[in-house]
Amino acid sequence: MDIPPLRKDGLPIPVYWYNKEYAQAATAKLIALFRAHASVRTVLFNDTGIPLVTPFKNHDHHFHLELST
Repeated sequence: MDIPPLRKDGLPIPVYWYNKEYAQAATAKLIALFRAHASVRTVLFNDTGIPLVTPFKNHDHHFHLELST
């Protein structure tokens, strides 16, 4: 599933992590909530300013979770 990063203006349109409308702090909190779940192994996203994300090709405007089985 593609999970979009959050926007400062709350609009339901895509935003890239390097755009001014990107809400890094809010996206970091969302990712931290996902990471708190025991089955989340990796978060693939290109904003390396967020702790514990792994950059991955073409993941500038969404992130993925890798889950353990």
